Amino acid sequence: MRLAVSIGAMVGGFVASAIVLALVELYVTGHGGPSINRPWIQWPSLGVSLGRADFVALLVGAGAGVLTWLATGRAPPPERGPERQSSRRQGRTR
Repeated sequence: MRLAVSIGAMVGGFVASAIVLALVELYVTGHGGPSINRPWIQWPSLGVSLGRADFVALLVGAGAGVLTWLATGRAPPPERGPERQSSRRQGRTR
């Protein structure tokens, strides 16, 4: 369950940051600025080409997943109920 919640937070964080970054891209390029999507990290032999926006979106998604994983933590062990009394009355022996 903890893993599913963390993956959901990671995907949600990535999608939310991608939407915000798309709006920032539209604003910056609309006012004559350089694109935040132009290649910034390139590794042609592996087919990797990341822009600043891609890198930020990946960091936000990974950060959301890790923070959710750490925040949910492991559940504490269940508390034990009162111990059962023995069938013999205390203080009385045979």
